[in-house]
Amino acid sequence: LDAASAKDGQDMKKKSKFRRGLDRVLTAMSNYENEEGKSPTNQNNESGEESGGGRNGGVADNGWGSSLEVTSEVRDRPIKLHGTTGILHKKSRSDDDVITEDEEGERPMEYGPAASYRALMEGVDNMCTAEGSNVSGMATTWDVAAVNARDEFREHFEDYVNDIWENDENNAFDKFFLMVELPFTTMRKLSIPIPCDDYYCRGLVAMAITICPLWFGMYMILERKVNLFIFGGFPYIEIATITAGIIGFFFAKFAPPEDKDLSLNVSVPIAFLGFVIAATWIDAIADLLVKLLTLLGVICRIPNSIMGLTILAWGNSMGDLSANMTMAKKGLANMAITACFAGPVFNILIGLGGGFAKLNSETGQEYAEVDLSPSINVGFGFLVVNCIFVMVAGLIVNRGHIPKGYGYVALALYVMYIVASIVLQYYDPEGGDDDE
Repeated sequence: LDAASAKDGQDMKKKSKFRRGLDRVLTAMSNYENEEGKSPTNQNNESGEESGGGRNGGVADNGWGSSLEVTSEVRDRPIKLHGTTGILHKKSRSDDDVITEDEEGERPMEYGPAASYRALMEGVDNMCTAEGSNVSGMATTWDVAAVNARDEFREHFEDYVNDIWENDENNAFDKFFLMVELPFTTMRKLSIPIPCDDYYCRGLVAMAITICPLWFGMYMILERKVNLFIFGGFPYIEIATITAGIIGFFFAKFAPPEDKDLSLNVSVPIAFLGFVIAATWIDAIADLLVKLLTLLGVICRIPNSIMGLTILAWGNSMGDLSANMTMAKKGLANMAITACFAGPVFNILIGLGGGFAKLNSETGQEYAEVDLSPSINVGFGFLVVNCIFVMVAGLIVNRGHIPKGYGYVALALYVMYIVASIVLQYYDPEGGDDDE
């Protein structure tokens, strides 16, 4: 029992900075005092910690309105933020602030709106920084934080442009197309927050958090024909942009610089947001690519069957191809191989399953007849052959490692599939009728 109690005590001491920061934020935004709702034993213990200059450094966790007296006879006075008597002024205090001394008379304890505001800011600061980090956004003012974020933002783009021209791996062909792509790359950077290593820039992440709702609204208009700027008379995107701007401004002040670690409790939600926005970019680019390839097929008078086997298939898979190749180049081979198989499985099971379920619900039919063309049957055959090659080469022969030579085998299989499908399309009477 004593060992269990000691362990519980250690767990309480190891309370994360994020949890402590979140507790201080919620308490500071309320009208409760730190001791409310706790047993007398806990109150005495925590008061003893605070009096000794414990975790709060002599600042009590009391709510913003805990010291305001609310009665039917006395009207609440407005709280001034700025000015010589404002609670944000460094050298003055409001009338509601109360300063007491602990039992030893060493550290003053502060109560009231000014102390609650400082506790709120310190709580946000603790939420952004990683455990063990000595970086604090409380050491800088809002103006200095904005200037620092702007300088980091400008330096990031200067380094990116210089890397295009000074990187020895880029030949003249790569430099030309990278510069042509630079405006679109800039738009993607400004709308996709990336808090990961080697890509993290405090000013850029803050800007992307602010702008990403605007891009999402444009995406919904272009791809889904839904106007979220005014949907049902409610400005969803405008409100989301204002909220994101406030979050981005707080991020610019309290987030650590590039050479420091960002708290996982903050970086993970931002990374998930960046994933969603990046998926919308991939979907929009892939859709435009398919439309462009379709236009080229019409101009060149390519039959629909050949368009589906080649150009449209390549266009629909271009997003997966670029993502998988990027992961493979970064050394994430297992993730790239898994995505190669997980993508088609998702499309077949979820895409076909959801499509047929919706068709049956709308038509009331219990089943639907599907005729498989010869090219689809050939595709199934080559897919089975490819899976067999992967199992033999990766599991049986090389014990979990796929050799480089398998890449040439896979390319040869795909060329054979394209040739066989085109031949069947031209010599199959049903395929000719479909083209007409």
